[in-house]
Amino acid sequence: MEISTESLIPIISSIKKKISDTCSGKLLYLTISGAHLYGFPSPDSDVDYRGCYLYDTNHILGLRSAKDTITINNPDIQLFELGKEIHLAL
Repeated sequence: MEISTESLIPIISSIKKKISDTCSGKLLYLTISGAHLYGFPSPDSDVDYRGCYLYDTNHILGLRSAKDTITINNPDIQLFELGKEIHLAL
């Protein structure tokens, strides 16, 4: 399965909307992972995405606990909040 720029636009738009609706945050980056990243996709392999988002300051300072992971199924998307991503890197 070839990945084209045109096929990514609706995916990125839906991810940005999900982040905005969930925590008023902003998408920092999105990358392709899995078989496509490693260069051996099969004809039936799906495209996996991983990325990072940043919370709106009002959510960080609010009374509610911050959601540090957003998962979307179909396509397989896993996003971490910047604070969690830094914590995992350390």
